[in-house]
Amino acid sequence: MNIAERKIKLVEKILRLVNAENVARFEEILENESLESSTVVAHTVNEREITLKEYREKNERAETSYAEGKFKTSEEIKDKFKSK
Repeated sequence: MNIAERKIKLVEKILRLVNAENVARFEEILENESLESSTVVAHTVNEREITLKEYREKNERAETSYAEGKFKTSEEIKDKFKSK
């Protein structure tokens, strides 16, 4: 199914929503997605903007790396620079 067909099916599903609460939940999802991809929450040292979505993605990658043991302690970093 191509993207156009998927969009049509989505619109059809939206039109079948009869409960105001479900419509409100759907609107909230769309609003949150829009905010996530456009809200700037930080800047890099090079002054590049970081959106909320990008920030969350970076944080998830960092947590995964940490869980996999891919990190250095502050002592390891200090030792690295002491030896140079």
